[in-house]
Amino acid sequence: MVLGQSTVNSFKALDANVESWHDGFVTRQTLSGTFQGRGTVSITFTFHDGSTQTLSAYTDGAPKSLSLTSNNASKSVVRSTTTYYDNRDSNCHIGTYYNTANGRCDYPESGRIKTIYVGDSPQSLGTCQQLDDDEMNVQNNQSALFIGDVKYDCDAAGRIHAHLRGSLNWTDTTIGSSGHLSVRTTFADGTVQSLDIQPAVTPSNQTVNVSVDSTATKSVRTVQLTVFRDQLAAATAVSNFGDA
Repeated sequence: MVLGQSTVNSFKALDANVESWHDGFVTRQTLSGTFQGRGTVSITFTFHDGSTQTLSAYTDGAPKSLSLTSNNASKSVVRSTTTYYDNRDSNCHIGTYYNTANGRCDYPESGRIKTIYVGDSPQSLGTCQQLDDDEMNVQNNQSALFIGDVKYDCDAAGRIHAHLRGSLNWTDTTIGSSGHLSVRTTFADGTVQSLDIQPAVTPSNQTVNVSVDSTATKSVRTVQLTVFRDQLAAATAVSNFGDA
């Protein structure tokens, strides 16, 4: 993420990234990188219940290493907005920004403000309603085909849940006598939930609908799908929540 980039050279007031991570209890975000503008950079974290927290750092041109982390131990972050304020913005009308290249107040707002969602935008809505949506199509050239997706949301306590929806399908290229799906969910506390989806698909039962929800009392980190041809693992895919 770059903010305050010059329009005439390679100068960047802020050169940083925002990482989403889970501390075992809640989802957090960390802004880290180098800040060498003339003014203030602030990051406002929005939590699952709609409340916010703002952290900031100041420098007057000297390069400064940043590490700003949401620190509410009981609330999960769903998005954050980072803003760079140049000291000379005070000479501009509200809603306009100082441009160091020409001395005018015509710097674009998009170069000063950036919102980062937990999960992958645009699949993430930046709210507990939907934090991510990963497509999961799993097959090798001789196995059954799984077509579906994993959606992530969070509850009133900020716990991350996964919802797998889709279908396992016998295709013209599937060989063997049967195919089935295994779902392995890993949680933030290190525990694992494994499910074998039945019934299997066969030449006479060619489609099985799949609907799996993660345990409601724990936060999900990864969902792994394995398609079996008879009893042999034939294809695997993994969905990671956030920056897992």
